[in-house]
Amino acid sequence: MILSRVPPQNVDAEKSVLGAMLLDKDAILMAEDKLTPEDFYREADAVIFKAILNLSHRGEPADILTVTEELKRMGRLDDVGGVLYINELPMNVISPKSIDRHADIVAGKAKLRRLIDAAGIIAEEAYSELPAARAAAQALGVPLTETTVTAEDFFAANRAIQWYLDEPMPNPAEVPLYFLCKAARQRVKVVLSGEGADELFGGYPLYRQAVWAERWQKMPRAVRRALAALLPGCGLLHRGALPRWQRSARANYVFETTQERDKYLKRDYRAPTPAQRCKPYFDAVRGLDEPTAVQWVDWQTWLPRDILRKADRMSMANSLELRVPFLDRQVLAAAQALPRRYRCTGRRGKIALRAAAARRLPPQLADAPKRGFPVPLADWLRQEKYYALVKAKLTGPAAERFFDTGALCALLDAHRAGKTNAMTKLWAFYCFIEWYEVYFTGKIPPDL
Repeated sequence: MILSRVPPQNVDAEKSVLGAMLLDKDAILMAEDKLTPEDFYREADAVIFKAILNLSHRGEPADILTVTEELKRMGRLDDVGGVLYINELPMNVISPKSIDRHADIVAGKAKLRRLIDAAGIIAEEAYSELPAARAAAQALGVPLTETTVTAEDFFAANRAIQWYLDEPMPNPAEVPLYFLCKAARQRVKVVLSGEGADELFGGYPLYRQAVWAERWQKMPRAVRRALAALLPGCGLLHRGALPRWQRSARANYVFETTQERDKYLKRDYRAPTPAQRCKPYFDAVRGLDEPTAVQWVDWQTWLPRDILRKADRMSMANSLELRVPFLDRQVLAAAQALPRRYRCTGRRGKIALRAAAARRLPPQLADAPKRGFPVPLADWLRQEKYYALVKAKLTGPAAERFFDTGALCALLDAHRAGKTNAMTKLWAFYCFIEWYEVYFTGKIPPDL
């Protein structure tokens, strides 16, 4: 499936390059030999790259602390995401030795962007997941059906999708899932899906982060609190001083704090935070190690309330029967019996599942990075057509009833200017308003 149109890039590879440079001085030399700041898609990553090179050229060490100070000197620390983003970069590195391959990926994507800019061409391989899908289909010996979803398709379908969901769900992945089910239904009545594989076998980055968090907890609590107070802008240290139910709450929720959420609302709804809602689940598994506890909480919350809900609603919207073999009772029992080291470590996820896949698939597929439905919504919201469409929704009568529309527009403008990435927040507001209009304002429901 193609989701058009976002410039070719690999943000994970960029983060891995920068993380390796913070861990190994030899990686700095290798990266400088292959890359320039202009090769990075994200301006923030280009700025960090420059800061590391500045230190290297002055003969100074480049690590988290020195790079943070260099960015302060440049006046760009807040622009790149602050201390939290710098601290998270090394966590994206499997091994500093992998920088050579990841630098080649970054350079290759930059080359594709330049080709597109120079020639004005649309390069299918630059924008889509089709090359990987074709390789998988060939390896498995199965036919492949290709579907393209444009930005216009994406926004036009959302109103009907909110109708089918029955309740507002601001997960952009539900839109390509809707189109995937629609395309599948034209050919078959029943499909098998991979929902549950990440939750059961340890695939999410959140579980790998929990491994590191557990190690951090071995430090005395007083020391952890002191370090968090010393560097209040460091999210890693701040979370490390919190109890498990707070530090391990999913980052997929739109707002992490009530203060962040409430500044956009016209009234105080006194709703608990996502972490507070999850606390009873974490309390029930106090005796489990941290990654296993986070997985268990996901089984009770994230899996049924997001992953399975949108899969069920989008498939049923197209009269398609979707079945989830990974959630078979015997598969669940096998996953529960796996020692943690076969589920995830601080560097890798789905270890046992990948080993099983390697028996049937080529290594480049069995060891491929996790992919969901990457939606270029953040870029679309910066385009004039969709910026105007969303702004009209954020200033309409439904928005006026619930929200501070001035604050919403300020957030949209900051996103468009590149000052922040507010895609998840903006999409949450937009989807709620679409859902509310369909169900409560008497507007004509979508053409179903």
